[in-house]
Amino acid sequence: MPGIAGIRGASDRLGDVISRFLAIRGAALAVLCVLPPLALLAAGCGDDGATVTDSGRLDSGVPDSAADSSIPGLCPTAGDLPCADTCIDPASDPANCGTCANACASAEVCSVGTCASGCDPRLTDCGDACVDINSNEDHCGSCRAPCRLGQACSDGMCVCGRGLVECGVTCADLASDPANCGACGAACAMGDVCTSGECLSTCGVGLTDCAASCVDLRSDLVNCGACGNVCGGGLECADGACRCPAGYTDCGAIGCVDVTRNGTNCGACGVVCAVDEVCASGSCGAGCPSGGTACGASCVDTATDPLHCGGCGVECTGGRICDAGACVCGAGATACRGVCVDTTNNVNNCGACRVTCGAVEVCSAGVCTAGCIPTEEACAGACVDTTSDPDHCGACGVVCSGGRECAAGVCDCPAGEVVCDGTCRDPETDRDHCGVCDNACRVVEACIAAACECVETMCGSDCVDLDTDEAHCGACDAACGMGLTCHRGRCR
Repeated sequence: MPGIAGIRGASDRLGDVISRFLAIRGAALAVLCVLPPLALLAAGCGDDGATVTDSGRLDSGVPDSAADSSIPGLCPTAGDLPCADTCIDPASDPANCGTCANACASAEVCSVGTCASGCDPRLTDCGDACVDINSNEDHCGSCRAPCRLGQACSDGMCVCGRGLVECGVTCADLASDPANCGACGAACAMGDVCTSGECLSTCGVGLTDCAASCVDLRSDLVNCGACGNVCGGGLECADGACRCPAGYTDCGAIGCVDVTRNGTNCGACGVVCAVDEVCASGSCGAGCPSGGTACGASCVDTATDPLHCGGCGVECTGGRICDAGACVCGAGATACRGVCVDTTNNVNNCGACRVTCGAVEVCSAGVCTAGCIPTEEACAGACVDTTSDPDHCGACGVVCSGGRECAAGVCDCPAGEVVCDGTCRDPETDRDHCGVCDNACRVVEACIAAACECVETMCGSDCVDLDTDEAHCGACDAACGMGLTCHRGRCR
């Protein structure tokens, strides 16, 4: 069966989203389980029965590590599929390899969504499932070594996601966690809220009180538009609504998919390539073009793909990007225990990894000091420029979402881009919003200079794919007969 790739992996699939979901509700699981809405937190309160909107992969041992999606039928983790009321990873599940109910033979393993005799070179066989033990939360560092509730796996280590701090057995957001406000164990008094690392009576500008945590409803993945509204399946929160990021298509229960390269959603949701085909540029074909690598049924560039970095199934986590086939931190960031941080203002890695500032200190220009310089503002111990910081734009905790940048303290799209469905899009090249919002190009077209242009074959006035078009199979006007389909330019 076709493999799985091109589904929104969000390289920190559980690290940032799920950890933050748990962090903002306090450190103690016993407290979390009584906070509303209970249904959204079933994953952290024992065996949840593995319902469709839960992650059921750890129910037999450790409780689920994924927060429930608020969207019915949508799995919380990007790339997972709901199969028989349980969310599974089709990239590695031998009983549902590539798609639901596609079971591998007894001598086979599931590798990158394809049943095979052995795992891809950089993956490890963990009970017939081929996984990257450097990034897999269920098999972190070795097989059957799951991370704790709310942790992510990076470099084979269970760590807290970006912006979170390990406080005992939980990952806490010191900027908004009322149980760990500003520092581990610093709990706010009853009636107070945690805003920018301080216990106050009200939230700061642009933030909303969600269970005593001050969050930005316009961009918060677990409080999107309203407290407790969780975006799952690779959706991001933009303008207070859960949406697919630019370049991805919403395929319902599957979540956000890059249909240009996904073997089970090739060109459009639900279009499945044949067993011997791969998906490249939104079309099923015999092989990948020059420079592409077949990972399952998807053509990818292993030099730059964060889900297949340097090899199939090797995922970049901890906020890292894929550069020349290696997972690295972007410019200005340093890898500290597998997570990319800005050591110029990180109170737990100030100037260098594991250099922690004192309880009343802030981190400014990589130095622990008593206060920020006049042009900066202290946001949970980090000295930031709120006129340009996308995580603190105009005020602490106000995050620019949907591809927006922070300029003069205001979130706005980069030059030349416009807002379509809450995200910044380039009308010159965006095939879903070509020229204007919601003007989608067909699978056989590309958006060039704000116009949908044919990239296949013109048959009269119609743009067609001669490999698949039943009215023009192999050549213009060569129609297939009744009941036949067009496969690689031949009727069969």
